[in-house]
Amino acid sequence: MTLLYIVLATLAGGLLAVLIAASLTVGLLARVVRNLVSLSAGVLPATALLNVLPQALESRASPHSLFATLLAGLMFLFFLLEKAELYCHTHHDEGDRHQHRHHFDQQQAGRGGWSVLLGDSIHNFCDGIIIAAAS
Repeated sequence: MTLLYIVLATLAGGLLAVLIAASLTVGLLARVVRNLVSLSAGVLPATALLNVLPQALESRASPHSLFATLLAGLMFLFFLLEKAELYCHTHHDEGDRHQHRHHFDQQQAGRGGWSVLLGDSIHNFCDGIIIAAAS
């Protein structure tokens, strides 16, 4: 009987989420999503760091080496982010008198979609492994 309640609650939650998403307009979603992505980009690493840092400090490693490793990792992460931004960053407009084929900008803007899809797939696969191992 409990399984039935779980399935019904899951279906009701999913249906409610779809109804709320369908009721929002595209304009509202465009304004809200940018802010929520920025928020989640900060909250997720902060939560992970605040969860792992006390466990690392309880280990037998010295605090100096832990914080040096943390600082080096953060510096490397921001270095990679800067390189990725410079690699994908262009200043091209469709009406700039250069000879490009029609819809050139739309094709260039869609290049990142495959990397996002691949990264999300790997992330979800790892989540599945962790959930299966925890069960």
